[in-house]
Amino acid sequence: MIAYTTFLLFFVGIFGSFKTGVKVDKILSFVTFTSLFLIFGNFCESWLTGDEQTFSFMWNSSPGGDIKIDIISNPYNYGIIFPFFMITLLNAADNQIFRYEERRSIFNSLAVLNLATLIMMITSNNFVQLLSMVFVVDILALFVIKDVNSYKRYFLLNMTADMILFMVLAVINSLVDSLDIRQILEYKQIGYHTDFVAVFGLTAVFMKLGFFAFHIGVTSLNQIRLHRLQHILFLSAPVTAVVLLLKFHALWSMSVYYTVYIDVMCIATMALSFYGCLVLDNLKSKIIYWQLMFWALFVELLKFNGFVWSNLFTSLLLDMYLIVCGFYWMYHYFNRRPLVSQMMCLTSQNPFRQDCAFVLILLPIVLMANTLAIMYNNTNRYYIWSFAILFVLSVALLINQVIFTSTNRKKLKMNLIPVHWLYLAEQTGIAVILWYYFHSNEISVLGVSLAFIILCCINPLQKMSILYSNKWVQTLDFFGILYRTLIKSLRLSGKILWLLVDRLLMEKVILGLIKLLGKSNIRLFRQVHQSRLGGGGVVLIVLILIIWLSYRQGVHING
Repeated sequence: MIAYTTFLLFFVGIFGSFKTGVKVDKILSFVTFTSLFLIFGNFCESWLTGDEQTFSFMWNSSPGGDIKIDIISNPYNYGIIFPFFMITLLNAADNQIFRYEERRSIFNSLAVLNLATLIMMITSNNFVQLLSMVFVVDILALFVIKDVNSYKRYFLLNMTADMILFMVLAVINSLVDSLDIRQILEYKQIGYHTDFVAVFGLTAVFMKLGFFAFHIGVTSLNQIRLHRLQHILFLSAPVTAVVLLLKFHALWSMSVYYTVYIDVMCIATMALSFYGCLVLDNLKSKIIYWQLMFWALFVELLKFNGFVWSNLFTSLLLDMYLIVCGFYWMYHYFNRRPLVSQMMCLTSQNPFRQDCAFVLILLPIVLMANTLAIMYNNTNRYYIWSFAILFVLSVALLINQVIFTSTNRKKLKMNLIPVHWLYLAEQTGIAVILWYYFHSNEISVLGVSLAFIILCCINPLQKMSILYSNKWVQTLDFFGILYRTLIKSLRLSGKILWLLVDRLLMEKVILGLIKLLGKSNIRLFRQVHQSRLGGGGVVLIVLILIIWLSYRQGVHING
């Protein structure tokens, strides 16, 4: 069952997290990868046998609700967990093949612990368990990033999203008086603060996904290693955001702003991502924007499917991950330069591996086109076609620039155009074979695949590489400037308020008046005590007032 798988993952993750020597680390890394592979096999076997069990542990009991640790095994949870388990396994395999890590076992352990945390989040039925697992995923992501200069924006946005999510769950708990997620249906019947809960809950989700206006947290990670970036994009905060949508869509959909807010953010994110994919020279930045474009489509497709998971969403996730793996191979075998303008393609070194990189990009694109063709209907057609056009155009632009305008043309001083056309003809043949094999009745899949091949060849796209030499375009960070301006404005406002309220009003006016009144009272009492006649007169007047007030009160009660 899933609980057994989770416990094994925690054990393997802790076992491989010890810091050892280089030789021992290689052995330990291989052991953790092998263990992960065996656990994955056991997980798939349990899924196929239709295992349905529930592990529940009472952590604490309180008047506000019982805190339980629930790990529920059912086919639906198995289906959600499977793609992330598969991606974790592939990520660990990349870590074994490409030796970028000094301590590969520790990275594998972080990935395994992250997977176990995601499983506990997916199977949770308790607010505390859900929110705790969100926090743990964010903490593990900071260990994966491992770059002080890159994680500040990412950390700030995700912690802000966690605090917003905590506030939303506190509002729900205050009315339903229960920590059980299934009790949100009662809150739905109450219908109190529905717009507040929906808008702020979706805002927290969009911040974790890195959507429009919140993307600077993810885009600032373009300096970390590519396999670590893959982990962040596919196994970290965006996954927690998707799980939150699956669990709380019934509650958030009560708001009239629900559909409009999702559509606006997804469309704006697609447009922003397309711009980033076209003009930026950094390959990692392009991958980040492609992933944001993909998450925008993914959320829209989930919305049209009623936020019910299916195997088609699993296929989309795995296809997108394989596309990013193809770019990983391209980066590794094309002289390991992060800038597209500096990549060297189709050289005499590793030609077979370079060809495999192109195939690894083309294959999942055809598979993704096939999956989108199956999901295509009248309600989501505009989003699917928009994504297909923008994604294929931006990826073809990159392939075009790497093949025809890369630096190897100048360095090798030879005409490689015949070799280029040979490669492109090979890709075309592969696309036709894949189309016929996977979905021979859907002509649109072949059309998208051939359009991708044609766009890789035409000359107009090559002119887009002029933007790569424009420093103003490459360094433009409009939202970064906006955020810095906002922070400076807040600091200036805080300083002005400190001067006006704290210094001028509090210290000079209010404290000055209190001090003046205190001195006046001290002077008055001192004069009263120094003069016997004056002191006796004051005491006599006070006694007369007390007697008179007592008399009036007694008359009022008797009357």
